[in-house]
Amino acid sequence: MYTENEAPKKQLKSDINRISVTGIVNSLIMMVVFTVSIVVRLIAAMMKSDISDATQFLDKVIEDNEFWETVAKSGMEYLLFSLLGVLTVWLFMRKKVSFAQLFGKCQPMNVHSFFKCAIIFMGIQLPNNLLYIVLELGLNQFGYTAAGGKMIASSAGLTIMMFFYVSLIGPIVEELIYRGFVMRSLEKYGRSFAIVVSSVFFGIMHQKPVQSVFAMFAGLVLGYVAMNYSIRWSIFLHIINNCLFSQVLTQMIKELPQSMQACILWGIILVFFMLAVFVLIKERKQVKEKVGLCLENKKYYLYTITSVWFLLFFFASIIVSMMGIEKI
Repeated sequence: MYTENEAPKKQLKSDINRISVTGIVNSLIMMVVFTVSIVVRLIAAMMKSDISDATQFLDKVIEDNEFWETVAKSGMEYLLFSLLGVLTVWLFMRKKVSFAQLFGKCQPMNVHSFFKCAIIFMGIQLPNNLLYIVLELGLNQFGYTAAGGKMIASSAGLTIMMFFYVSLIGPIVEELIYRGFVMRSLEKYGRSFAIVVSSVFFGIMHQKPVQSVFAMFAGLVLGYVAMNYSIRWSIFLHIINNCLFSQVLTQMIKELPQSMQACILWGIILVFFMLAVFVLIKERKQVKEKVGLCLENKKYYLYTITSVWFLLFFFASIIVSMMGIEKI
C-alpha cells in the first residue's frame, strides 16, 4: 500500500482512467442494448399494426407513453446489460483484481454491527428525499420537472424480470463492480480513499439527479461494509434495501390511498433517519476518525478529479442526467 509521498501520480491517474473508460464503455453498451430493444419492439409492433405508412406509425409510437414505459420497465434489457457490464469490467480489470480478492477474508460480521450499518444506510433516504423536493421545486419554477426519472427509478417492478433485476441481479452486479473490482483496484492507495472514490463512481454511474447523491452516500456505507466485513455482506445489505424497501413494501401498500402511502413511507424514512442520527452520535469518535482517514491523501483526490477520462465520464453522465429533466 502506498503512502501519500510514494504513490506515483502517473499510476493512480492510469487506474482512474481505466475505471472511467470502463464506465463509459458500459454506458455505451447500455445505449446499444436499449436501442436494439427499441428497434426490435418497433418492428414487432409494426408487423401487428394496421397502419401501413411507416411515418404515421412512428409518429403514433412516439406519442405512445405505454410503449416507452414498457421498454423502461420490462427488465429484460437491464438483465442483459448487467451481464455484459460485469463481463466488460472483468475484461478491463482482470489483471488488476482477481475474483479471489473480491471475496477475500475480512473480520467477522456480528448482528450489532450489521444493524448499525443498515440503519445508517437507510437513514440517508430522508436527506436525499428532501434534496429531491428542493430540486423539483426549483425546476418547477422554470417549468421543468425531474419527476419522470424518479418515478421510473423508484417504482416497484411491474414485471417479473424487473423485480428480479432490481431485487437481486442489480445489487449483485453493482457490488461486484464497485465494491469489488473498482474499490479493490484502488485499495493500494488507501482503504478510505478506495471507499470514497468507488462511491463517487457509483454515484456518477446512476446518471439520474434523484439517485446519484443517494448512491454516492450509500456507496460509502456499502464500501465500509465490503472493505471491513466482506463483499457478501454489502451484497446482502443492498439486496435488503432494493427488495424489501423498494419492491415488497411498495407492493404491500399500493392499494392504499396516496395520502396513507405517503404517511407510511415518510414515517419509515423518518424513523430510520432518527435512528441513524442516534447511531452516529453514539459512535461519533469512530465516525470522526473515519472521516479523518477519508480526508488524508488529498493529492490522490486531486489526481482523480484531474484525470482526463474521469472528467469525460463525469460530464457525459451529467449530460445524460440532464436528459431526464422534462418540461411540465
